[in-house]
Amino acid sequence: MKNIPSIKSEGFTLVELIATMVIFTTVLTGMIYVFAETNIHFTREFKRSEVMAYGNRVLDDMAYSLKVSKGVTYGTYGNFQKVIIDLGGNNRVTYTINREEGLLKNGRSLGYFRTKHPNGNTLVEIAGFSCGSPTEWSFFTDPKVRSATYNVRFTLNLLDETNENTILEKLYFEREVFSPTLYKKVRLSS
Repeated sequence: MKNIPSIKSEGFTLVELIATMVIFTTVLTGMIYVFAETNIHFTREFKRSEVMAYGNRVLDDMAYSLKVSKGVTYGTYGNFQKVIIDLGGNNRVTYTINREEGLLKNGRSLGYFRTKHPNGNTLVEIAGFSCGSPTEWSFFTDPKVRSATYNVRFTLNLLDETNENTILEKLYFEREVFSPTLYKKVRLSS
């Protein structure tokens, strides 16, 4: 009788290969899901911080103009809300709401304001803007101080880029600005 040498086979069985592929696929699917969610949240927070910076930049610019103002006219003119700040002489600064370009100062956009996503959906919309005297409930008790103070409110809606009808977050900006120039004028006139 002939002696048949035993063949040693090294490798994986079909069951081991299938089990490995199932485990690998499960882990890979979980990693892709975590990456996609992290990317969505990062993008949303990036947009939020960009809009917050824009809103604060607008209020800073407007606050500076209001501080040195000699008078302010505000209201709605046609379809636009406007604030006209008299700086004395023939110098005036006009702030206008434009839904496409954001808040305009003398007809020019105040910084970068991207309202549209490349897919055509709206990203940010201006939900409200107002400038006026502080309310009676303000912490200013002296009527002269109150008449030289302005309350500026600005509201932006951060929208979902896939569905522009979904508001992700409403961002509110508000400042009370005291105008020493106007206070001096009010104090001298009484």
